Amino acid sequence: MKKLFLLLSITICAINSFAQHTDGVYFKPEVHNDNVAKNIEDYENWNRKAYNWQLGAIGCAAASVGTFIGYATLDTKFTTTFDNKGNVIDTKMRTPAKNYLIAGSLFAGLAILCELSSMECKLRATKSLKMYITNNGAGVTFNF
Repeated sequence: MKKLFLLLSITICAINSFAQHTDGVYFKPEVHNDNVAKNIEDYENWNRKAYNWQLGAIGCAAASVGTFIGYATLDTKFTTTFDNKGNVIDTKMRTPAKNYLIAGSLFAGLAILCELSSMECKLRATKSLKMYITNNGAGVTFNF
């Protein structure tokens, strides 16, 4: 139980340290303007949000792997009950083992959700202006 508490507290502290960005990841309603500068800002903002969501996905995946490794290192995962003849009557999973599996599954689910949010932000970023430079000069494209 001490290992699980220590692992969860370290994970929560790590997640909170990623959340201390000044720009934050907040969704605001979209305002459609024909202004070129606004569309370029949207592209940069959506790419930044996608990057932050990917960092969250990596952190949650690492926490999930850590909790599954914690489950694998447990000495006794199951409690068995025997009758007088030595036959197994009942086998129950111990509470620490359950906690490790539940925490690992939750972190894996959060990692998947963060990655899906990152893909959505990348798709929204591709629906805005992109600037590029070639040998012939600079250009701007609008993808939709």
